[in-house]
Amino acid sequence: DTELKTSPSIMISKYPKFKEQDKNIEKIFSLLIESIVGIRRAKSLIDLGNSKIEKAYIKFNDKKIKNEIKAYMNFIMMLAKCEQIEFSEEKLPKAICDVSENLEIFITLENVDLSGILTRLENQKNKLEKESFKLNSMLSNEKFIANAPKEVVEQNKEALENLKIQLEKISVELQNLRG
Repeated sequence: DTELKTSPSIMISKYPKFKEQDKNIEKIFSLLIESIVGIRRAKSLIDLGNSKIEKAYIKFNDKKIKNEIKAYMNFIMMLAKCEQIEFSEEKLPKAICDVSENLEIFITLENVDLSGILTRLENQKNKLEKESFKLNSMLSNEKFIANAPKEVVEQNKEALENLKIQLEKISVELQNLRG
């Protein structure tokens, strides 16, 4: 037996009244989410994934919001798995940065072992360079261009452009990590 049979019908219930919403708390909550997501993204950039980090820095575009966020720092630290969070006014040197609409997150690289990340990026770069060389050779071969269907030639040109973009991104990332 359910309560549906004994409870009053929704047809005779009063229409809900509008309640004014607190826009400021919505803004703070959205910044909390943005902070947590930013720290998690920055951690994933340096292969820290779900592990706990020692310290992260937050730089808000709106400097006045810091005082309102301080009350919720424990939630950010717990959900982003970070032991300490500090506010920063400028970009930190030798730090991974995650930029979002209202804030920037910095995680310093001083206590991070980058050898595994650098090795992975180097291997990825070497693989992309080999693929790029192979595609370049094919596309510079006049016999291939003359005999291959146009779709295949176009696909190879597009693939080569994508490889160049990926190579550029990896090179920039390697340069940033090496300092």
